[in-house]
Amino acid sequence: MQISLEEIDELRRRAGIGYSRARELLKQAGGDLLEALVLLEESSEKPLQVISSRGRDTVAWVRRLAGGLHRSRVKVEVKGNTVMEFPASLGTAGLVLFPKLAALGLVGMILVRGGLQIEGKPASEKENNR
Repeated sequence: MQISLEEIDELRRRAGIGYSRARELLKQAGGDLLEALVLLEESSEKPLQVISSRGRDTVAWVRRLAGGLHRSRVKVEVKGNTVMEFPASLGTAGLVLFPKLAALGLVGMILVRGGLQIEGKPASEKENNR
């Protein structure tokens, strides 16, 4: 069974899949576009399952990121003296909530030749295995 590039392109356009997947489906369907679309529909996950799975993955990623930020600390130093020290998660929240204030603080720190130092604490084995 010879499958044309036009048939593959049409299936790709309609289903939003790659060339190899489109070719495979058309071979299984004997070159019938409608049958290939039915096969794809039967083999794919339901949209709500995909959204739910991606949502869980995203929440887990955000939790790991937040935990890593909270373990890290930011030190603000001016002329060798530590002026302020806080968790990186607090600094990130401040940057997101008050970007103009954060930019102003950064400009001020540059003018007085200060610096930022970020110190990360390594995660324990128990936290890595979550």
